[in-house]
Amino acid sequence: MVEVESLGWRSDLMVRTLAGSLVMHAPDHVVVRTVGRSDFYWGNFILIPAGPGERDAAAWLTVFAGEFPLAQHIAIGIDGKGLPSTARPDFVAQGLAAEVNCVLTASSLVDAVELERGVEIRPIAGDGDWALVLELRLAVAREEGLDSAAHGSFLEGAVREESVLCGRRLGLYFGVFRDGSLLSSLGVVVAPDGVARFQNVETRPGYRRQGLAGWLVRHAAAHAIRHLGARLLVIVADPEGPAIGLYRRLGFTEAETQLQMVRVPSPA
Repeated sequence: MVEVESLGWRSDLMVRTLAGSLVMHAPDHVVVRTVGRSDFYWGNFILIPAGPGERDAAAWLTVFAGEFPLAQHIAIGIDGKGLPSTARPDFVAQGLAAEVNCVLTASSLVDAVELERGVEIRPIAGDGDWALVLELRLAVAREEGLDSAAHGSFLEGAVREESVLCGRRLGLYFGVFRDGSLLSSLGVVVAPDGVARFQNVETRPGYRRQGLAGWLVRHAAAHAIRHLGARLLVIVADPEGPAIGLYRRLGFTEAETQLQMVRVPSPA
């Protein structure tokens, strides 16, 4: 049975398992399947080793097609430590594109500054709060140009899954609220071994660069350490995106590169 090397992928598999995905370890790869969510590419993928093996890119695409014969996408994670931050040329030749992320870790974060008056941080709880989480995600998606009905349906499925996960006390989401409006939210899932994986750190357009996400990450980290047994905090970010600078200032440091090769269906 293949052993997963990357902390980023191990924490991904931990979250997917707790969320109800089927995770199967084959001799030379891992299959992750999320029943009922075919539009969730990184809930339906294979994870393969980075090192040389008997299978080339074309062979791995055949493996993917065998596992997901009805899939409109291809999603293949590359496991390993110290991976180059570039695409795998053999997969690019097969029409896949690279998604490169930075896996950052910390054992604790810098002290939080005082929260501004009128702002409250608390757990997401109840249908009303989860409706606000979905509304926030949709607002972020619209700003990013992802306002299609298909993407809205994907986000509805994601929020529904997260609410069930939290309802089973397998994860916890927090939000920053002001006057009943949800301005920022995130999730954290803690494994039995103490690895805490942050999820979906998002802030409403128009309220960024006000310290809201920083307050929220610090609060969630402190809660995970004090109450959930967290010993290692893990967060994943776009190495070229704006969030990674915030995470560094909070005390996170780069640990790994996470490489994903993907081909998605063309928009209708």
